[in-house]
Amino acid sequence: MRAPTRYGSIAFSAATVGRQTAAGSIHRFGPLMADGDDIGPVDELDGRFTDLIRSTDSFFIATVTPSGWPYIQHRGGPPGFVHV
Repeated sequence: MRAPTRYGSIAFSAATVGRQTAAGSIHRFGPLMADGDDIGPVDELDGRFTDLIRSTDSFFIATVTPSGWPYIQHRGGPPGFVHV
């Protein structure tokens, strides 16, 4: 069984848990949710990902509204505008 993660402590709102329960995916992702005060160890990116992020000049940020609609934004700038 997987342990809770810091990502899981912020990603699983009540609405998210409800949608995953309805879709049947809560069994796969539920173990990542915080268990009381246990939010797991700090998640760190390895050098490959930090190098990629530092060198990229374009990103897409995607979320989903509470009603289930996607919301996607593009952000661009000089390499290094996003800090790791």
